[in-house]
Amino acid sequence: MKRLIQEEARIDTKIWSSEPYGNTGQSQSASSLPLYMRLLDLNRERRTQDIECWRDLVHVFRDLLQIWEDLEQAKVRDSMLYGIPENYGGVDNTNQKN
Repeated sequence: MKRLIQEEARIDTKIWSSEPYGNTGQSQSASSLPLYMRLLDLNRERRTQDIECWRDLVHVFRDLLQIWEDLEQAKVRDSMLYGIPENYGGVDNTNQKN
């Protein structure tokens, strides 16, 4: 990703340095066209990498939530089978009065 951003900045600098100062952006020189095409390719590649990154992150979070849910269900099953332990949830219940 860092490489893409650096290359985009380098190409952008080349484009701006190759254009005459009076150019308002209405007409681009033919020599800048390959640079613009490369810039578009880099933007497309960066968007693709962003999408893949977010997709991977969603998968990781989905797996994390599934593991968390499994753990919580195991805790409930354990408490149902063996009763609630004295320090369930980090609370010491041994000195409580009835």
